Amino acid sequence: QVRNFYSPALQSHLGERYVEVLVVVTEGLEQPHVCEIRLEEIAFFSTRQRAAPWMEEVCRGFSGVYMRATEGTTSAGAIQYLTKWALRKPKELPALYRFRRKISAKFGSCINAWRSCFRSAPLATFQDFRSLAMTLQCQKNAVEYWEALDCTR
Repeated sequence: QVRNFYSPALQSHLGERYVEVLVVVTEGLEQPHVCEIRLEEIAFFSTRQRAAPWMEEVCRGFSGVYMRATEGTTSAGAIQYLTKWALRKPKELPALYRFRRKISAKFGSCINAWRSCFRSAPLATFQDFRSLAMTLQCQKNAVEYWEALDCTR
């Protein structure tokens, strides 16, 4: 599997740019092993390395605030991990944000829209999704929204 983090749909709040390749190694092994390869330009790598101390400071800050708020009942490491995850997860595309806002305006929430349009099914078909987009007069971008919302991409 290859994930291209140069793609606007996968760019994070930190602006990281790289290609991630997941390779399954089976030869000579009893159990398969997944090897993650990160291909990154030296300029982005160097910048990430220089920024690492500030990233750790931000994570410690969030952790400290949350630990005080929860009176120490939460793992500081878990909060630091979640902080990094939130900063590194792909940003939502502006068009997708507007689409979600239209859904919420018409149905009250995305959950209500799901229940109404997809009959509470665990998975939605593209045809049903396109019908929702048509209802919101957004059918022109239905494929773009579908791909952006696809958690397997």
